[in-house]
Amino acid sequence: MSDKFELKYNELKKACDGREEDNDYYIADHVFIVPKEARWNYISKYSKDSILGEKIDTAFEKLEKQNDQLKDILPKTYSKSDLDKIALGELVDFFTNNLNMQDADGDFFGQVYEYYIGAFAKYIPSKGGEFFTPKGIVELMVDILEPSKGRVFDIKTTSLIQSHYRHNCKNVA
Repeated sequence: MSDKFELKYNELKKACDGREEDNDYYIADHVFIVPKEARWNYISKYSKDSILGEKIDTAFEKLEKQNDQLKDILPKTYSKSDLDKIALGELVDFFTNNLNMQDADGDFFGQVYEYYIGAFAKYIPSKGGEFFTPKGIVELMVDILEPSKGRVFDIKTTSLIQSHYRHNCKNVA
């Protein structure tokens, strides 16, 4: 969200008329409004700080206030959970240093998925490149994509996604 917002912000700023501060321009292009305290460049500055979880929770609260579609769906538990704060910071650093939505041609989830499949495939014994996507990952992908019409195609997961899709998505055309 943050990277897409930043791209749109920079595009609008070129007009030099203040339109980058008008939310209607973002909404018209289906870009979520991302307040400064919710932008990735702001949050990532706290990756080594013990208040990172609080910053993430606050960012999610601000995102929900600015975007009705997100109301009550973002978790705000990072500051309260038993989550390892060092691991959370390392994850933020990983995304900051290795993945960039602006360079992902709109397929950020695909880029993350490919990274993890490649990283974990090294540790799983397989025959001749044989590999499958675990059911839990397929269900997560379906939940993220929320398909409501047509078919989902992905060479690596087609049959599992379509199977899950057929059995769990009722009234689909």
